[in-house]
Amino acid sequence: MLTIKSPPKYLDIVQHPNHFYEFIFKPSSASRLAFDEWLFYMEQLYQMPPSIPLKLLTNTHFIQTIPLAYAFRKAQPVIKRYPHRPKARGVFLAPVSQGVMDKMLQSFIQLLRTGDDIHYFYGDNREQSLDFLFAKEPENRPERLSNMS
Repeated sequence: MLTIKSPPKYLDIVQHPNHFYEFIFKPSSASRLAFDEWLFYMEQLYQMPPSIPLKLLTNTHFIQTIPLAYAFRKAQPVIKRYPHRPKARGVFLAPVSQGVMDKMLQSFIQLLRTGDDIHYFYGDNREQSLDFLFAKEPENRPERLSNMS
């Protein structure tokens, strides 16, 4: 479980059973601060035992684009600090595909070499996101979550 001492300013965080964490960026123009807050909680997850299979859903519907150079510079040292972190299945859920920008984001994540299994969905594809996240453990799929947003 994440330790949340005060309500996040830029995120809504939902901690579901079976190590499923949902990060929903709040509407804000402070995309760098929002990314920093997200990374703070990701770092907490990286400290969990490596045997824990994490499922992460990051909803970016309500935030402006985060500068990739900034995100890479901030994320790289965090990833290096935790070489034995849990592996994650992750989804980035965005309102629409931004073509070239999406390709750049995917390249950025590959450069970080997290070893995670990450997928990108667009629009209202929560069901597909959950299918992907729980493909290896369908018995833990939270069926009721499809009605929450």
